Amino acid sequence: MGLIQSAEAVAEHHGGIPAHKSGLLAKAAAVLKEPASFQQWAEIHAIRHAGLFTKLGRRYVLTQAYGLDAKTVAGSVSTPDFWSGTLSLESGWITCSVGEKKTADFYQLVSPEIREQILSLSFLRINEEEEEDSPILMVVCINTSDILPDADSQFKRNLTESAGRFNRQKKTEAASFITASQFGLQIAQAKLLLVSVKFAIESAIGTTEKTGDNFIREQISKTVFDEVVYCLKEAFQFPNECCEGTNQEIKIVLFSKSLLSDQLVWTHIIRTLEPILGSDAVESVQLLPAGYCDRIKGIQDFLIQG
Repeated sequence: MGLIQSAEAVAEHHGGIPAHKSGLLAKAAAVLKEPASFQQWAEIHAIRHAGLFTKLGRRYVLTQAYGLDAKTVAGSVSTPDFWSGTLSLESGWITCSVGEKKTADFYQLVSPEIREQILSLSFLRINEEEEEDSPILMVVCINTSDILPDADSQFKRNLTESAGRFNRQKKTEAASFITASQFGLQIAQAKLLLVSVKFAIESAIGTTEKTGDNFIREQISKTVFDEVVYCLKEAFQFPNECCEGTNQEIKIVLFSKSLLSDQLVWTHIIRTLEPILGSDAVESVQLLPAGYCDRIKGIQDFLIQG
């Protein structure tokens, strides 16, 4: 969790964080339940850098991303002709390693920063019944330890079923917030924060021919925002809370026995988001203090209300 340790006082004063909230146990528990996001799904399958291409109208675009930067998402817009010309209708992984001639065709799909690190790019058509319009999973291998899961029918079916949940409107889980707040308020009163990433995402995406279509651009922005939200949820873990607000704002409830300045929190946030947004765009992330609260009802209202 880096700079801000959510366990700092819970472990010292309350006998430790519940097992289902900590470290590897949390990862193991996630396997037993349906992943709530593409990012969780990727972690469960030990995939570090991946994206899901979905056909929207006459274009393919990354509608889900994990471990990919905003430039890659913005540059992912492609045509069905591109995929039919580069990917055969095979049922398994198609892998292109660095140095192979065919790999160069796919370099346009990733940012220059990722391109410099690539060992291989792998692609998998997900829907076996509608191959030509099938979503396409892309996995970027950067380290020699990166592995591909078996591309059997169960794996594809699991991703197809999960993808339907990823695109649904996310609901705020009031019960989990209450539980977290009960622990957090034993540490300190809650520090309430709003993080606006709208301008930072716009800057990171930039203006290119690929992102000129409003519908496509909105999807690109949403894909990047979903990845940003997941990263901040990981950075501000239990008993801290983090959820989506409106207009690409993210609400954070922070408990700390130490006095954390807004500047320190902002620095932690931009360091967390820099790999996604880039060093220039991330400076546009805005942190807006929303006061303090020492009551569960007040915290719940802050998180749930628009």
